[in-house]
Amino acid sequence: MPRASPSVRSRGSTRHEARSALWTVNRALTAATRSVSVGPPAIAPAAADRHSPAASHSLRLRTHVNMGTLSAMRSAHGAGLVRNGIGLLGARAGGFRARSAPHPIPSPPVSDAPRSILIVRPSALGDVCRSVPVLVSLRRAFPGARIDWLVQDSFVDAVRAHPDLSGVVPFPRRGMKDWLVSGRLAPVGRWLRDLAEREYDLAIDFQGLARSGFFTWMSGARRRVGFSNAREGGWLGLTESYSVPRDRHTVDRMLDLLRQMGVAPVPDLRLHAPPEDRARVGADPALGEPYAVMAPTSRWPAKQWPADRFALVASALTARGLNVVLVGSGSERGQIGPLLDLASRDPRLVDRVGSTGVGGLLAVIERSRLVIANDSAALHVGVGFDRPIVALYGPTRVELVGPYGRERDVIRHVGPGDTLDHKRPDRVTLMQRIGVDEVVAAALARL
Repeated sequence: MPRASPSVRSRGSTRHEARSALWTVNRALTAATRSVSVGPPAIAPAAADRHSPAASHSLRLRTHVNMGTLSAMRSAHGAGLVRNGIGLLGARAGGFRARSAPHPIPSPPVSDAPRSILIVRPSALGDVCRSVPVLVSLRRAFPGARIDWLVQDSFVDAVRAHPDLSGVVPFPRRGMKDWLVSGRLAPVGRWLRDLAEREYDLAIDFQGLARSGFFTWMSGARRRVGFSNAREGGWLGLTESYSVPRDRHTVDRMLDLLRQMGVAPVPDLRLHAPPEDRARVGADPALGEPYAVMAPTSRWPAKQWPADRFALVASALTARGLNVVLVGSGSERGQIGPLLDLASRDPRLVDRVGSTGVGGLLAVIERSRLVIANDSAALHVGVGFDRPIVALYGPTRVELVGPYGRERDVIRHVGPGDTLDHKRPDRVTLMQRIGVDEVVAAALARL
């Protein structure tokens, strides 16, 4: 397949801002590395985000350690890591300016068959699940390569059993936050050093944010590829980048990135539950009869269908002899009081909210007859196992983040004048337009 030319960010203010930010980053690196003989420090690139107008205004590198993260690793922290001898990229690094120019560095075509590849897609769980096609595509293109996935440690079980994957690089998000808040930099340095020492030939950032871009850069891979329009300056550490329109489905954007690299896209979303979780779910007596999975929670209130309506749907299904299994995060149990009350009275309604883990969630959904869900990770897991689904959507754009290839399974009532912003709690009114009867009818039609 022909390989597209890498994007060159060279017009107007973007060029000026990129050069300004890179100059600031390089200056911070130079100052931080004078005391040691090794390559650039692991963390010092974030020193720019405190002082550079370009970095703060244009790149907007995130400033909370909740990302795991660039900005908490300020210049003093970066210098401290260097003073402790943690120069992660070694002499081969060559400096951030040379390695991260906004004009992508010419490189051999992907057809040169990299021996080791790193997929960078740390989160969130639903996004990780629908990123599986990039793994399958890369495995088809490079059957003999080692292909690893950098993924948040709590989501490892979503991908580790996939037969096309060689290994995982768990990103300790919570641990990283704790280390940074407490000023314990040695564990941060060890994790980054381990990442660099894996010596990847090719690293691809499929997330397109500051954090994922930083990890891609810190991998030390000879080729570091991603989106030319990555947010938060996530393209700064790339050796080449490609332009992919934002107004496309997330899966199509990732596959188009591969296509422009010369890798044939394979839209295979099939998931694989860990064997031990499959065995445990198979032995669970409460899950022995046919059941539907119901995922009634959401991180965002505006994306949540009312819990009392979920309870009415559950009652309609259990009255017809079908068990219903509730899944979700334990931290979200407070969202679904009516369902939990019903579960305490109806033996056919099985409460597994907060008790499955990610691997167990995959295994539970794999065995299900049906999945009814808000826009959530469980919904995309259902797509990955090709389960019948009823997808309840409101203030999010289905064409961008809906169940891939399953738009026909979406129930949604949105008009031309409606604002689609799932971060606005008042947008929950869009979810409230969905009626109980239409959800019950859709569920029964799929059984």
